[in-house]
Amino acid sequence: MNLTQERIIAHFQPILSADAEDIYAYEVLGRYAADDGVVKSLGPFFAAPDISHEEALRLDRIVRRYAIKKYAEEKRDEYLFINIRLAWLPPFAEHPEDMVTLQLAKEFGISPEKLVIEITEEEYNASEEYLRAIIHYKRAGCRIALDDYGKSASNIDRLAKLQPDIIKINMDYIHNSEKSFHYREYLRSLASFADAVGIEVLYEGIETPRQFEFCESLKGNYYQGFFFALPQPSMSDVIINKGTVHI
Repeated sequence: MNLTQERIIAHFQPILSADAEDIYAYEVLGRYAADDGVVKSLGPFFAAPDISHEEALRLDRIVRRYAIKKYAEEKRDEYLFINIRLAWLPPFAEHPEDMVTLQLAKEFGISPEKLVIEITEEEYNASEEYLRAIIHYKRAGCRIALDDYGKSASNIDRLAKLQPDIIKINMDYIHNSEKSFHYREYLRSLASFADAVGIEVLYEGIETPRQFEFCESLKGNYYQGFFFALPQPSMSDVIINKGTVHI
């Protein structure tokens, strides 16, 4: 399917702050308008084995531009989580001035300090090229979130070199915690470790009251999932389920 720029949009899912009991940020999620007019996720396109590096990058940049422009138009003050595929970063290790996300922030008058660059732990191998590119984001003022933490063999060396501001706990662990003592105790150990080294914890993929209650007992910093709110085409349209938190 040929996805033209006009068919690609972004939706926004809220991330709730445990301390303030309010919306801390919105995560950008790629969407497209199908032939029948139904809005669908771009996730399957990015995950497809036959999609080229160039096509994935083209689609992602359209989503990023759309989202940052929308954020500026709506005059938001919350943080904005933007997913970046690590394979795209090495060319910018020596040329940080060409980083597209930072250019878009400047173009639309958004402070980089309001951006959270989200990378996937599974892709991160602590190579110098990746590390230099990520450090450029940090020096510009962006926060760094490590997504899907724990999905692969989490490596303390990678974590120590990257020094992320936030780790997002893989949703599979959240779901499995409902039925497995081992998963629950592993999540407790992750929360304790993160607190000890000054990393904030975001529990994502929360879908049930029981999952939320358990994550809440771990004293995390942020929560995200369909249990609280569905992604929306406008941040102004997001409605938090009032029965989930005391907002």
